[in-house]
Amino acid sequence: MVVVLGVQMVSMVRDMTRVEITTLAKNNAALSSDYLNAMQARAQALSSSITDLHDASILISNKVDLSKSMMKSVLTDDRIFSVYTAWEPNAFVPNTPDGKSYYYYRNGSSIVLDELSDYSTYGKSDYYLPTKETLKPHITEPYTYDLSNGKRAWLITISNPILSSSGKFLGVANCDIIVDTINTLEFDTGEYKEAYTYLLSGKGVYLANSKNASVMGSQFATGGVNDEIISVAKEGKQQQWEAKDSLFQKESYIVHIPVTISGVDTPLSSAFVVTKDDALRQVYFILALLIAIGILGIIGIGNGIVFTLRRALKPIGTVVTAAENMEQGNLSVDYHVDSSDELGYLSEVFQRTAT
Repeated sequence: MVVVLGVQMVSMVRDMTRVEITTLAKNNAALSSDYLNAMQARAQALSSSITDLHDASILISNKVDLSKSMMKSVLTDDRIFSVYTAWEPNAFVPNTPDGKSYYYYRNGSSIVLDELSDYSTYGKSDYYLPTKETLKPHITEPYTYDLSNGKRAWLITISNPILSSSGKFLGVANCDIIVDTINTLEFDTGEYKEAYTYLLSGKGVYLANSKNASVMGSQFATGGVNDEIISVAKEGKQQQWEAKDSLFQKESYIVHIPVTISGVDTPLSSAFVVTKDDALRQVYFILALLIAIGILGIIGIGNGIVFTLRRALKPIGTVVTAAENMEQGNLSVDYHVDSSDELGYLSEVFQRTAT
């Protein structure tokens, strides 16, 4: 009975543990999704505002000034490192055959503007060309940027198309995010000690790792189950594995959840990892408790059997003593046994014989 109950309880706790791990994975994926969607909303709002500005019947100089003001206002959000607009040749400012780009970025405590005509450079870039070809928002793979303090940071760009009222592509409006800010999100690990969350790009590059920030910008390891993980991440699917984790070097539960960004067709993938030792602590506790109960039960049953046997055999001892006394001629001893069974009847026979 104890064994059957134990198996059922262990199975139930395992199922509950898997549900809890999946819930934590989904919550952490939602946290990343909310953060990146907030950045996308900024870029998309800038794109829409500049589209309206482009169609307005005002002097081009006023359009340029207003667009710059719009861009600087985006940087009131400290989570955004820089904001960028780039245009097709002659699309925004007349007589700009080499295009036009405006780049506001943080330089220490100040905000700096770079204004260039470099279409030959940005026209082929990952933050411009995919958006131009699809007319949809695009998120880049992480890339390095040298900050003014001498440090090198990883950035990602969320790019939105600037379209005319007729739907013609005019340029892009971009928000650049330092990847490390994603890693500062308060990812939930529940009550687990050996657990963490990481975020992969569409090509399997780390955008966050709550346990080891040094891997950001590096490629997720390949080989074995990792090849499956990368494939699932690229396809934007949800899946769970039980495999050895590269960080803890232990058998772990690994749950991947797709992270979607509004309008962006390339999904990211968020993972929650917890070692099986940590996740199954309750199972091990229940097993130990059931073993202890089983041992105590066996001891209790054994003591009960001994007590019962002693009580049951006590009348036999009285009858044996009577027989020995009678053998020695001693008939003055009371041989009465308080029992209504055969032993009681036998003691009465001895008693009558003695008298």
